Amino acid sequence: MTLIETLNKFVEGAKKRASMELSRNSQEGEAIGTTLQQLHDAVARAANQQAAANVPAPAVDGAAAPPGDPVALEQCQALLSTVDRLRQQVLRQAQVLELLQSTGVTNTTISLKISAELQPLPLPDSDTDGAAAPTAASEATAAGKGAAVRPTTGQKGGRPGTSGGSPGKAAPPGRQAQANATASVAAEGAQVIEAPAVPLSRDISAVIDAAKQEVETAAKAYYTSKEANRPIRYPAKIAPGLKEFMAGVDAVLQGLQQMLQEHVATAAKQLRVQVVQTQRLLERVPAAVMVLYVKHLLAAADQQRSKLLGDFAGRRQVLDQQLERNKHSLQPSMLHPSRSGCAVPSRRSSRA
Repeated sequence: MTLIETLNKFVEGAKKRASMELSRNSQEGEAIGTTLQQLHDAVARAANQQAAANVPAPAVDGAAAPPGDPVALEQCQALLSTVDRLRQQVLRQAQVLELLQSTGVTNTTISLKISAELQPLPLPDSDTDGAAAPTAASEATAAGKGAAVRPTTGQKGGRPGTSGGSPGKAAPPGRQAQANATASVAAEGAQVIEAPAVPLSRDISAVIDAAKQEVETAAKAYYTSKEANRPIRYPAKIAPGLKEFMAGVDAVLQGLQQMLQEHVATAAKQLRVQVVQTQRLLERVPAAVMVLYVKHLLAAADQQRSKLLGDFAGRRQVLDQQLERNKHSLQPSMLHPSRSGCAVPSRRSSRA
């Protein structure tokens, strides 16, 4: 009875384990096919958006609108996630089927976060002497032309505690936002290397070898302790001798090995076809990603342009009002001195 229990536990357990692992591997192959179809659909959608790029987008309230084009950004993020998921699936399947010649290829988890906003471009503030403070773009242009650039902290003529701007001013919000975004992406982009997948043949072969060893140990103990004249209680399952018994067990386990080899050959052929399909799709992915991301950036730039125009209109209105107040505070003859054709007479000349 102990021998039958051992036979059922290990041989039948090896059958179930092999069937479960082979079925799981088949599902992973089907999952790669599903991801390939998703990637193909995403690339096709991006191509359709590129064809309809000249169609004007509906007007949206700038105050309530999210930055850029959230739909295009979401599709771009989903496209990159699909590519990364396909990379992980293909790599794992290649490791499971032992098709990689290089052992240095690892499954690395990376950050796929995309910046959703442009660098802010606020209107420049007025300096203490009334001149407009130079922007980063104007400073770079002046430096390229050989013009003098306002000295920064620690340079000759620079104001202490400043970077060439007004006293007490902090760094421009655009630069600060860009620095914060870069630090955030760097923090989230920490790579995590996952352990390689266990090869399918090695895993199932280890189960088969362990089952054979356990059954052989139990069979030797049974036939050694069995009396020669005692009949076998279950002759359908237990052979008369150890050699015949182990031959039957080996036949069952060799059948599992044959099934494993056939599955690996079929799965390897399927994976090679999927790798070719992946390569052809990846040739179209960069253009699709750029179409979606550029669409988002153009929408963000248009929103930023509208905001700058609004800010400029408000600034101009304030300056026009200030100009009118200055005009009314002047003498009537000083409003337009160039029209009179002569300079404004002084009090001393009028007395004379």
